Amino acid sequence: MKDFFTLDGKTYNLNELSTARLRQSLPNRILLYLQSFASEDFSFDKSYSYGLFRSPQPANLDKHETEQSGLDYVESSNITNTSEDEILSDIEFILSEARLRELVLEGTAEIAAQLRIRADGTYTTYLTKVRANLFRRDSDGNDTAILSNKIYDFDTNVSHSADGWDDKVAIKIHADISRVVVPQDERLVLRLEVFGYVSSADASNNKCRLYFSRGSTDSYLILPVIEGF
Repeated sequence: MKDFFTLDGKTYNLNELSTARLRQSLPNRILLYLQSFASEDFSFDKSYSYGLFRSPQPANLDKHETEQSGLDYVESSNITNTSEDEILSDIEFILSEARLRELVLEGTAEIAAQLRIRADGTYTTYLTKVRANLFRRDSDGNDTAILSNKIYDFDTNVSHSADGWDDKVAIKIHADISRVVVPQDERLVLRLEVFGYVSSADASNNKCRLYFSRGSTDSYLILPVIEGF
C-alpha cells in the first residue's frame, strides 16, 4: 500500500493524516452556475446584473419582461475591428449569497462558457480566445486576484460568414488555485472577456454572445473548497 498520494498537485502522507484530517484537507467541488439576477440587480460595491448560483434560475423567470435577451445571454455590439480585440468586455458574475465564515479555496478550478457568433452574410466573424479572472472583492470594490488572466485560445479561430447565428461553441478552462482565504465580508467575482475580429470594417451585423440561459447549465464555475461552504 502506498503511503503517499497526490491530488490537485499536492502530496498527502497517509501515515500523518487521520480520517477527519484527510476529509478536512481534500477539496469539495462546489458547482456554481453563471446566471442573470433578472429584473432585480444585486448591489455590493456596485450594481451587478449577473451572478454565481448554486442552481440555475427557473426557465420561466421574468417571462413577462419585454426584453428577454439579457436574462439568457449578453450580446456584443456590431464588431468592426479587423484585428484581434475585446468584443465582450468585463462581464462580471458575483457570488451574492451571504457567508457566516471565511472561505478557503485550494486546488483545481474549472470555468466553462458557451458562446455564439453571427455574421451579416458578406463579411466573416472570428472568435479567437476567452480570458477569465477570479477575484475576491471587498465592499469598496478593491480586488485581490485568485486566478489572473487564464486564457482559452482556440487552436483554429472559430469563424462564421453566413447571415445569422452559428452553432454554440463551448470552452473550458482549468486552473490551479493556491490556498487562499476569502474573508466572510468579501465576495467572489468571476470576470470573462471574449476576443475576436471581423474580415472587414464594413461589417454590419457581426456579433458575439455569451450564454447563461435560465434553467440551463450553459456556463459554470467549479471551485475547490477546503472549508466555508
